[in-house]
Amino acid sequence: MQPTELFALGLGLTPPWKIVDIEFIDGEVHIKVDFERGARFGGLEVHDTSERKWRHLNFFKYPCFIHARVPRVIGKDGKVATVQVPWAHAGSGFTMDFEAAGGQPRAQTYSPRVPPQTRFGVLRREPTCPIARGSAGFSRSQLSRADP
Repeated sequence: MQPTELFALGLGLTPPWKIVDIEFIDGEVHIKVDFERGARFGGLEVHDTSERKWRHLNFFKYPCFIHARVPRVIGKDGKVATVQVPWAHAGSGFTMDFEAAGGQPRAQTYSPRVPPQTRFGVLRREPTCPIARGSAGFSRSQLSRADP
């Protein structure tokens, strides 16, 4: 299986969509998707295209982006409409997979430079313990550490 076939399978691409290039640039994976020449969408010919880019899930630890020429068609009513791509919601700059992961590819964001409290999308929160909050009648400075 070729890398383009593997990525197409992962993105769930079906004809007329296809991957035409995969590049690794400055620590990022860039996947270029296009449609077959002469393709019709909803039975309509392609009027023109616009270049778009979407943030996708990380590929291992590397940020991944999808680039594509998105076709626009002229409907029967004479209005120009953008074709819906199969990997993203209309108007979104993120793939559906990225959105489903909560916009944060948690299992893939480990970095030794990031403090443990912020790894995997966990943010610091206010403590819930009365002693830690300081509402138990004394402050943290009055607490001493137990000696081992």
